[in-house]
Amino acid sequence: MTEELSVPEALVSLQEHLDMPVSRDWQGAAQVFSRWARKPGQERWELAELDLSPDKETHVQEDLRQLGFVQALKPVKEQYDYGVILGATSPGMLERIHYLAELWREGVRFNRLVFLTGQRPLDPSADHFQSLMKSLQQKTDVAHFSGDAAPMHETEAARLLYLYADLPQSMRKLPVDFIDTARTWQHQHWLRPNTRDTVRSWLQNRPAAGSVLMVSTQPHAAYQHAVVRDELSDGFYLETVAPGITKDQSLAVMLDAVASWLKQLDPAQGLNPALSP
Repeated sequence: MTEELSVPEALVSLQEHLDMPVSRDWQGAAQVFSRWARKPGQERWELAELDLSPDKETHVQEDLRQLGFVQALKPVKEQYDYGVILGATSPGMLERIHYLAELWREGVRFNRLVFLTGQRPLDPSADHFQSLMKSLQQKTDVAHFSGDAAPMHETEAARLLYLYADLPQSMRKLPVDFIDTARTWQHQHWLRPNTRDTVRSWLQNRPAAGSVLMVSTQPHAAYQHAVVRDELSDGFYLETVAPGITKDQSLAVMLDAVASWLKQLDPAQGLNPALSP
């Protein structure tokens, strides 16, 4: 067990710039930031945007950058056992697929590709699958794609996006696993699988321990790294990479990501070095 890290000054600064009560310890910060977390059952794309002055928004964005929630995250090594893509909305998964392909073209290698997805029903307001396929059709050979083949849930979308994405041929030769995690019935409604559920589903298949290059997207990399690290056994080595955020990224979503990270984080284990200022 390593010595617990102190709260970064950027996290204190973020509280000040958001006119929040300031806490300089991890537990207190997690409690303070819980006000920005989604309600149970609420999706990220359903969050209302913040109304901040341009000056205050600039300061908040800089705090988030110093905390590692903005910039692209690159791998440390060149060879891994697994390349893992986490499930997301269809645009998010395609971005992750393309980022992993970009890393492959830069010389990063892995022996097996794994999609950690689940049976989240697609949401037209967030997944935009048909328009996504039209965009791909302009760049790759998807002329035979038909609306009749439209996916119903996240795993089906991942299969199609992988099939039609622009990938290096050498990467296409790798074995691929799609971990299709089921929904669960709770309190009279279906609950979609989350990141932790998909990791547990993969581990039920008893994959050999090894090095994992996991692809997330900003600003969710820190939270998802903490969750997956918590589930993997000591025999696994985990690195999390991600493309940088887009200019139109919602601040409400970014603060929800900070709240999720703080709730999950065990500072005694240390922060992911790639996510530290």
